[in-house]
Amino acid sequence: MLSVFGGPSMMLTDFNKKKFGWGVEYFPHYGLSQNFSVGLLAGYNALRTEQNPPLKNPPYSYLKVHAIPLALIGSWHFTSSRALSPFIYAG
Repeated sequence: MLSVFGGPSMMLTDFNKKKFGWGVEYFPHYGLSQNFSVGLLAGYNALRTEQNPPLKNPPYSYLKVHAIPLALIGSWHFTSSRALSPFIYAG
């Protein structure tokens, strides 16, 4: 099974302007039993924030981070035999 997550995200910092960045994560997973599956979560996120007016220390006013998350995930599906199956995952 393949799950795809995506959308806006925000970096929380001490800078005073919050800006939205975009990201996407892919989660291919394999069912080990009817309710439990294991998979690999990977993706890309671009997060940013800005300070206006610029501070003296640090000497920059704009911060941008490119993140590539990678994690081994286990997920538990509560109602795996139905069309809508809520689940939780950890990893």
